[in-house]
Formats: sequence, C-alpha cells, structure tokens
Amino acid sequence: MHGSKAQLMRRSAVACAVLAASSAAAQSGQLRYRGSLWIGDAYAPAGISVHVIAADGADRILCGSAATNDRGHYDVAVAPTPGCIARTVAERRTLHIFVVRGENAGHFSSGASLDEPRSLRPMAKEPRVADIPGIKRRVTAGHDLVGVRYYGRATPSAGEVRVEIGEFPNNTVCGVGAVAADGSYWLDIAPAPPCIAATHDAAPLHHNFFIGRERVARVINGASLDLPRSLGQAHHRDARMPAR
Repeated sequence: MHGSKAQLMRRSAVACAVLAASSAAAQSGQLRYRGSLWIGDAYAPAGISVHVIAADGADRILCGSAATNDRGHYDVAVAPTPGCIARTVAERRTLHIFVVRGENAGHFSSGASLDEPRSLRPMAKEPRVADIPGIKRRVTAGHDLVGVRYYGRATPSAGEVRVEIGEFPNNTVCGVGAVAADGSYWLDIAPAPPCIAATHDAAPLHHNFFIGRERVARVINGASLDLPRSLGQAHHRDARMPAR
C-alpha cells in the first residue's frame, strides 16, 4: 500500500515536471525574423531600423523593430499578441510587412498562431529596399509606410520634381522632391486620398510628373489603402525635359 502510494506520488511528480517543462517551452517560443537587410545589391550599414508591422486593410500594427549591425544583420522579435499573431490556427494568416525608411522591403503571410507553440520560431527573411542616392544611409525611426516613393534622375539637374494628379485648375500636388547636384531626386507621396486610391477597385490614378510648368512623365499607380502590401513601393522614374 505504502509502495503503491510512493509510486503514485513519484508518477505525479514526473507528470507535473513534464507539464511544467511543456509550459516553459510554450512560453519560450517566439516568432522572430532574422537575416540580412539589403540596400540594392549591398548589405545595409549599421543602424538602419527594420520594422515589422501587421496589416489588415487600413489597420496597421507595429509588432517589432530592430536595427542592423555592422554586417547588415537584423533580428526582430514579433510581439506575441493578437493582431501581430493569430490567436488560433483556425484564424486566417497574418500579413507581416517589413518597413525600412517608409519603404516596403518585403512581406510575408505568417501562419503562426498563439495556440500552436511550434509555430512560434525564428524565420529567415532577407528584406530589400531600393538603393536611392540621398537617403541610402538615412536612419529613421518611423514605421509608417509611404504611399509610394519615386526616384531617379532629372534633366535639367536643378530645381525640383513635382508629382500631381488631376488637371489644372483641379490639380492636387502629391509630392515634391529636390534635384541634387548630380541630377538625382526622390520624393514620397503620403498614403491618403486623393493621391493614393482608397480601394483597389477604384479607377487607377495617373501621377503626372512636372519640372517647372512642364509635364515630363505620366505614371499609372495601382496602390490602394485597402491593400497594404501595395503601399510603400519604390519605383524608378526618370524625369527629363523634352529636347527643344
């Protein structure tokens, strides 16, 4: 009788230990993104912030941030909270977008869920942003996506490049970028109507590029606020005055 009781107590102790170990393992699991950040075809310098946001329609949540080291490596821990990670495996996947200096550096549809500890593990990802003169080494802390970013070379290499929608007098200025001495420029357009479409089924917007009063280019932009992965894209577009 005493032997059986002692065995039962030992079994109970073992079961409790196993349960505690399983609970600790579940608590220690964490979704992380790690890898190298690329700027064009080179590793990013140290100190560039990599943000991971969860996006669902117009809602965007900051889920984690980290800065690159001197080898361009980053390691972002994703907050283990609903919104950043699905509560259960039955919920739809979570869209995670990598944001670097306002630019969309890549996105991933995560199947991790809080009720499945094995899904909370490190993931290797290699986000990449455009190599844009003038902002390549700029460090910013903000995690918001721009609506769209345009960059390129302008001719003549002076003044500014301006992007508008609509025709005068009903035109709207969406963004302005100074032209550097080497002829390069870049500009951001905020993620808001009328410069960015509210929904993806709306008519595509025409972005008109001006140097002074001269329209030098026209681009159809398909970004929309209800498709977060369409925001923050960097597009190369040269702006040249026509030869006289």
